[in-house]
Amino acid sequence: MFAKNSGIDVQISDGAHWPVNAAQTALKYMRVLHIVFLFTIAFYVWIPFQVAPKRHLESPLVIVVALALWSLAIVGLILFFYARRVAPAEERLRSHPDDKSAAEIWKGGLTLCIVCCESIVVFGFALRMLGVAWKISAPFYAVGALLLLACRPKLELLPE
Repeated sequence: MFAKNSGIDVQISDGAHWPVNAAQTALKYMRVLHIVFLFTIAFYVWIPFQVAPKRHLESPLVIVVALALWSLAIVGLILFFYARRVAPAEERLRSHPDDKSAAEIWKGGLTLCIVCCESIVVFGFALRMLGVAWKISAPFYAVGALLLLACRPKLELLPE
């Protein structure tokens, strides 16, 4: 079945699905990347249980506050990238799904957003590896994971 803008893949006789246009190709790529980044969060939670110091250090307030402020700045960057790169490219792809330049801009902007979300999780990981208690590092993990879930790749293409 060849549905050009419906978001449905073409099924080849051997059962494989191939994207129809540039928008669907970009969406498939970004979904895989997003899933990989979600799985890395699980590793960032698991690794400190294996190798982090068992004793909890007194939270270095300066480092925690600095990372919290930096995380707020990163949230601003995520909003900026999404508003300036992802949303306009998504609109272009909605009306012209074969626009390869819009697909590349969309992929690049969304990749920047995903990496910024992951960096907040890495801050929690770094604090945990320094021996800071989970109650201090957990908000970094949670905020980064929630932002990563909010930045999931989605394209709703217009039907023809």
